[in-house]
Amino acid sequence: MSTLMNSLMLSCRKATFLIEKKSEEDLKWLEKMQLFFHTRMCDACLRYAHQSHLLDEAFTRHSNGNAEILTPLKPLSNEVKEKIIRKIQEQ
Repeated sequence: MSTLMNSLMLSCRKATFLIEKKSEEDLKWLEKMQLFFHTRMCDACLRYAHQSHLLDEAFTRHSNGNAEILTPLKPLSNEVKEKIIRKIQEQ
């Protein structure tokens, strides 16, 4: 049983590699299972997968001429800028 668990467990480095590989090609069955189990236990890698997917979609839309998804950000308010400066100075 422990051999099976060891073969299914991934490091975060390997999981992020598989996340990126998945966007380019189909994963093998074992890779799919490893990634599935890892992202069920690791919130950081699950967030990475979602963010990677969003970036892929945005770049695809942009390259297809649908750049409206990439709207510019609003400038930060002075209050927010001051909070950021205070946090930096506290460190």
